[in-house]
Amino acid sequence: MPLHECPGPDRKKPIVPEELQCPACGAEIEMWTNEAQTTCPSCSKVITRDELDAGK
Repeated sequence: MPLHECPGPDRKKPIVPEELQCPACGAEIEMWTNEAQTTCPSCSKVITRDELDAGK
């Protein structure tokens, strides 16, 4: 029996959609938790996760 086991996928967070607000036009956007960026369906602005995190 190993003394240490690799945590593997048991420690990964589930990938789920998040409902967020576009910082440019205010429309509701969907971004999955594993995405670094998405495009607003309303105004076509490319929105990065860093941009959304900075606005908090």
